[in-house]
Amino acid sequence: MALPSKWRVDTNADGSRARVFSIYDKAVSGAVTFDVDCYANPESLSPHAFWDDKRQVGALDAGVGDVPLGTGLTSYKSHGEGQTHYDVYTLTHQQNACQVVIYNARAPEHAAAEAALRTFRWR
Repeated sequence: MALPSKWRVDTNADGSRARVFSIYDKAVSGAVTFDVDCYANPESLSPHAFWDDKRQVGALDAGVGDVPLGTGLTSYKSHGEGQTHYDVYTLTHQQNACQVVIYNARAPEHAAAEAALRTFRWR
């Protein structure tokens, strides 16, 4: 994904989780703009089916529908509200799946995060 130059990314050791900060001060409320979590998708489920399968009982997000990305991929979008409004974009490719959770769905950084999402490509 193409990110604004001032944003920073922290990843875990195995690379399955990335946390993107628009403000690189973890103590600042709203500093985390979005998370990317990747999983195995052994059944090669579609984005909608994977979201439905991964969704937990009592989850606060509700399905919105398919959203095409600028790279020719299609994600499945859901929207929820907890401590903040958030959007979840689920993408799948063969036996891989990633969910991009964009926080503060009403904040100015949301549009920039969605613009970054539209540049998503599988490696």
